[in-house]
Amino acid sequence: YITKYVAGVQQRYTQSGGVRPFGISTLIVGFDPGSEEARLYQTEPSGIYSAWKANAIGRSSKTVREFLERNHKDGLDRTGTIELAIKSLLEVVQTGAKNIEIAIMAPGKNVEMLPAEDIEKTVEKINTEKDQEANTRRGARGGAAAAAAGQGAGAPSAQGAEQVLASRPAGEGSGAPPE
Repeated sequence: YITKYVAGVQQRYTQSGGVRPFGISTLIVGFDPGSEEARLYQTEPSGIYSAWKANAIGRSSKTVREFLERNHKDGLDRTGTIELAIKSLLEVVQTGAKNIEIAIMAPGKNVEMLPAEDIEKTVEKINTEKDQEANTRRGARGGAAAAAAGQGAGAPSAQGAEQVLASRPAGEGSGAPPE
């Protein structure tokens, strides 16, 4: 209901003379009464609205959205959802945890801001996992390349396989490149 109302206001301002139309998209997150399932909607300045499982708006949102499309899975628990949000933001924020804020909503509870220390620990964990994965790939490629070289020229070498709703980079100077 709230999403429909906000989209209606945006649409009216788009069509009315003498008023300036809204120039923003919005992400609206919440829970329907009696439901434990989170809802995520996006409204456009034109008044169009749509439901999403995961989404991003703003600077570099295309990169984040593509990451979410590749990595979002239904049924993530709280920790998995937080890690997905942080991993997606790390795709565009070069300064790590200091420019990330995470707000958490749960049915029947107030909005909770994730403490900076928790974000920092999660970023460190993600970076450690990335380093381990990169080292594993390097080791696999080196061994495969050596084996292929022993088989003669033109032998194919093994290639490592390339391998996470609402959160946002914190304020100006977030380190995110412009789209």
